[in-house]
Amino acid sequence: MYFYLIIAFLLMFFSFVEILSNRNNDNRVNVIQLVLLLLLIIIVSIRSVGFDYDSYESAYNQLHVSDISDIFSDIQFEPGFILLNKFSPSFIVLIIFMGLITLLIKNKLILNISPFPIVSLMILFLGYYLNFEMGQIRQALAMSITLFSIQYYTDKKKFLFFVLIAILFHYSALIFLLVLIIPTKIKSWYFYVIGLFIAIILFFNIEPVFMKLSDYLPGFSGAKMIGYYDDEKGKLGISIPILFSRFILLSLFFSLKSKIIELRKPIYEYFFNIYFLSLFIYITFAFFPQISGRGGVYFSIFDILLIPIILKAIRNTYYRIAVLFFFTIIYLIMFVSFLNKWGVSFIPYKSWISI
Repeated sequence: MYFYLIIAFLLMFFSFVEILSNRNNDNRVNVIQLVLLLLLIIIVSIRSVGFDYDSYESAYNQLHVSDISDIFSDIQFEPGFILLNKFSPSFIVLIIFMGLITLLIKNKLILNISPFPIVSLMILFLGYYLNFEMGQIRQALAMSITLFSIQYYTDKKKFLFFVLIAILFHYSALIFLLVLIIPTKIKSWYFYVIGLFIAIILFFNIEPVFMKLSDYLPGFSGAKMIGYYDDEKGKLGISIPILFSRFILLSLFFSLKSKIIELRKPIYEYFFNIYFLSLFIYITFAFFPQISGRGGVYFSIFDILLIPIILKAIRNTYYRIAVLFFFTIIYLIMFVSFLNKWGVSFIPYKSWISI
């Protein structure tokens, strides 16, 4: 665990350095962000640990020698992922490519939008890196593409093009199309209160309806969904730290609404509503953690942008430090909790270089 904690504390330390500096005039901070990004890329590229690592290696050995005509007939993996396996000269090359492209796409968006890129990297590492970049690599790539696509929300053709690409790597990316029906501007507070009230009502009533709908999913997808449901039946997919952090993030952003609007970045308001959608899904589908967690993550990952935006809107240095400290502690708690629960898949860190 110490290996991951050292990386976490490096990111945390330089996050505080970043918010105390003038990033626009401090090239040192930009260089540090690049070095930290390269460190994360190296860690994920040379690993031989993580969720499903052995399963993906076994899948590669099978898919690499499969017939190209099977690309759309394989019911377990998506066409884009099958193609990558087919044309990657080795499994190690596949892992390197997935790690590299996933993080580079996310970082491109971070550099384009985040006021504090190192803070964004820290939130990414503490909240998502182990679970996705070092685990569920297909969905990690799909999430990177959907994140990137949001820059084109006013250009529906480009947006849909990127989402379609994401779906080719993980079918769950289809859920991201929900952003097309949510408001792009922040609404009055009662809009969100009513939304939470509806989510709670749905939580108590939607389960039987949802399970009937799963019967209409394509063969393997429907069976997989039912299998997940049977495994998790009776479990409540609600984490108090996650729920608490989302409420606080949304409340802080809303309270700073006027100052955030002054930043003259209309897309920031859209991010708020997208993140609220993650909370809506988290509560509504709490009876089914695979949906509330893995489905909602396409929207919750916008916290890597929202937290830096909140910090940018706070002009008082001490208040800014306090807010960053709060989120750092909350995300660190969730990070350590994740390692305590799933550490067997990540600890000790191993690399194919030393094998």
